[in-house]
Amino acid sequence: MQLSKRTGLILLLIVLALGLASCQAIASGDSVVISQGEYAELRALEDRFSKLLELEAQIKHNYYEDTSEVDFDTAILKGLFSALNDPYSTYFTPPEYAEFNQELSGEYVGIGTYINQREDGLIEVVAPIKGSPADAAGIMPGDIIWKVDETEVQTLELTQASDMMRGEEGTPVKVFIRRDNENLEFELIRAKILVPSIESEVREGGVGYIKINSFEANTSADFMSALADLEAQNIESLIIDLRNNGGGYLSSVVEIADRILGKTVIVTTVAPSGAPTDYSSDEMTRIDLPLVVLVNRGSASASEILAGAVQDTQSGVIIGETTFGKGIVQSTFDLKDGSGFRLTTSYYLTPNGNNIHKLGITPDITHEDLAEAGYEIDEMYRIGEEGDRILDYAIDYLRDQLQ
Repeated sequence: MQLSKRTGLILLLIVLALGLASCQAIASGDSVVISQGEYAELRALEDRFSKLLELEAQIKHNYYEDTSEVDFDTAILKGLFSALNDPYSTYFTPPEYAEFNQELSGEYVGIGTYINQREDGLIEVVAPIKGSPADAAGIMPGDIIWKVDETEVQTLELTQASDMMRGEEGTPVKVFIRRDNENLEFELIRAKILVPSIESEVREGGVGYIKINSFEANTSADFMSALADLEAQNIESLIIDLRNNGGGYLSSVVEIADRILGKTVIVTTVAPSGAPTDYSSDEMTRIDLPLVVLVNRGSASASEILAGAVQDTQSGVIIGETTFGKGIVQSTFDLKDGSGFRLTTSYYLTPNGNNIHKLGITPDITHEDLAEAGYEIDEMYRIGEEGDRILDYAIDYLRDQLQ
């Protein structure tokens, strides 16, 4: 079967660009010779992508502004992921992927918020990062970011909205918030955001306190070090604070859970194909201390894995608010040009088989229970600091258990 050289080259370029080429072409004069089967495969590819090429040509020719600076290739790749209607799955250009990985390391420049994209496309603040410009200005969990500077962001991808709030250190950015029935405007100065994954100290009555801010690559090692330090100070009970922890690496939370729980399944991940995967703990390193885990609506993903495992195995008491409800797992993939992508590859189940996606985990002791017990909660309290009545209750609860 013979194709014109131009048509044959176009089709071969399509195949090579997609990384699907397995056919062998032989150049012969002005023609490219391929097999009948290869020809049919290439014609099918041409049918699939000819409309795309035609639309790009029409845009370039007819659009009222110059399109020479438009990155059509990146837009096409991002469009593949937008078709999934999944805000957690996305394609990253090389600079975006480098920035994404830097953020997971715990350092970047921006306003300092954990954000998620809701099913309706709105960008919601999961939590401000302690000590960040957003935190200092009073941005709160549950706030809806609808505009950044002059651009409305609810039509953008999560990564695009996030990128708009980043930039050079010391530069200003305006963030427009909807909070209940209020419209608020914040003028912030971007700063270097340093997020320690672990904070720990001994509280009154020999109560060990560990705040896990996020589950990063080094969080498990930091947790073990902090716990060893607290145990050396002869703590009698332990509080693990997961409030405003938006999640992170599955491997980190599994390693931490293995230190907390006895012999049990920690979490089960279920992928579209293949058998479910159980992540389990053993009895070898289990701590033998009364345990409280603090959660709120900003506790998501890996935080919910830990809270769910503690609750289902009755290894401790969960105190706070119903959690965010992100019961799906993303995997990241590197591409050879420095780009990459994140894809939702499975959902997870707690040890009792509960799928908490879009539902969250209901605590054993709620804010309403605290209020009835006389622990009135100030809406503007700062986690872990004076006036944090939820932490006060948890400390008193553990002290009562030891009496």
